[in-house]
Amino acid sequence: MAKIRTNPKMAWLIKACIISSVFIITYIVLHIFQCGQEEMFLNRDQLGAINAILALEEEPAPDSSRSVLDGIEKDKQGLVSSYLENVLPGKNALEIKELFKVYDTKHLSTILPSYSFKVDSFFWLTDKKLFLEIIFWALFGLMANLMYTVPIVEKFDKKRIPEHIGKIFYTPFVVIVIYLSINGIVNKGTIQFDGIGKSVIVLAFVLGFFTRRSVVLIGRIKDLILPVRNGETGKTSDSDGQGNSIRGTIVIDNVDDDTRAMNNEYVAVKITGIESEYVQTVNPDRAGMFSFSNVPDGHYKIESELVIGDKRYYDEGELEIEENTEGIDVNVVLKESEVVVK
Repeated sequence: MAKIRTNPKMAWLIKACIISSVFIITYIVLHIFQCGQEEMFLNRDQLGAINAILALEEEPAPDSSRSVLDGIEKDKQGLVSSYLENVLPGKNALEIKELFKVYDTKHLSTILPSYSFKVDSFFWLTDKKLFLEIIFWALFGLMANLMYTVPIVEKFDKKRIPEHIGKIFYTPFVVIVIYLSINGIVNKGTIQFDGIGKSVIVLAFVLGFFTRRSVVLIGRIKDLILPVRNGETGKTSDSDGQGNSIRGTIVIDNVDDDTRAMNNEYVAVKITGIESEYVQTVNPDRAGMFSFSNVPDGHYKIESELVIGDKRYYDEGELEIEENTEGIDVNVVLKESEVVVK
């Protein structure tokens, strides 16, 4: 009985769709049964409306008793309370009531600009659940990247599947470390979780989508924490596989030295990520030397093209940049060809 040959790319996509569906369903179910919260600050227009309420002039009679004055104060509290209940999403009557227990009405104009209300939200943006929200959206970004890039890859390398699986495990940790680092920098060394908004979801998704660049950013953070001293030898962030260098020499086949020297600078050398959107193009110097810097780990296609008169010279190949690569030397031999690079 003949065996049916399966397409490895299609098989991978089916598995990736199943994993993505499991993540999405799990996320939705958890958020439906466990409501979230987020902190909300009043905007400028809302603060202006409250200040207008507090500024209402209600002149009591000269012989008014203390109870009359308290009544006027309570009237303003009632107006502010009703307004807050209308502009804040969810039911926050209890929190608003507690606000008036702690602060007098005359203090509200000073307190409210920096006061955060905890309001109902579909997302988990407060307390410890914030980290679960970051992990979910980092994984969503990663899966979106894989689902986008793998179908457009010309050659699907099954050997890179373990790398994809590994990303599922290390991407959340990378994203959380970057988030905490940014949080600490913004808050001048103190990590705070007050006033976290939906922007953290966008950040987690983007960092997960561009996992390779996120790892590069981790290398930059490492250099800030553990800088290399002047004259110290050893690996830097570039040699740790976070921003690799590629250098090479152009050789134009069947061309004399004078013609080669005149045209070396016009050669276009381009590297394109086979499983990423990374693209970089450089031109060699007159000696035919070229280099790329800060190239993330990955699988790349390298193309070189030169047109001299009615002749086209072309070369292409692939290169693999793995972790801890200290530098890659590439020799490019351009041969006369009819291939047109678009």
